[in-house]
Amino acid sequence: MRLPVLAVSLTAGLLSACQTGPTPGNEAAMSGPVADGVEEPVMAGTSFDATGEVPCARTAGQPMAFCAFGVVRMGGGDADVTVFWPDGGNRVLFFENGVLARVDISEADGGATVSSERQADLTLVRVGDQRFEIPDAVIFGG
Repeated sequence: MRLPVLAVSLTAGLLSACQTGPTPGNEAAMSGPVADGVEEPVMAGTSFDATGEVPCARTAGQPMAFCAFGVVRMGGGDADVTVFWPDGGNRVLFFENGVLARVDISEADGGATVSSERQADLTLVRVGDQRFEIPDAVIFGG
């Protein structure tokens, strides 16, 4: 019965990271305007509207870790979320109306299957063996 409490706590932590917490090592490079008491951190020198960390895993069987992300929001649930792997590289997830529309795929992905599902305020994304948990706050702000 503790699992739902853990999931809520993890989600609350992610929302906090999206709203106010810079990723490790980027504290000095981040700043942003405050609107309605919520700071949207922005990585200096990028076009990101917000940055933070989301749960991710790169290979099958790998436990979820945290990956840095940057998001460009166009409004209405349209957003491009770039997730940065800890060991280099990235994956871009494209959302339209709050729903995963597509991802950047290359020949190196070897025809990976893409899927997503909603679970509470999360979009769970799979690209082949890769997994991502994207909170609504990343897509919509707040």
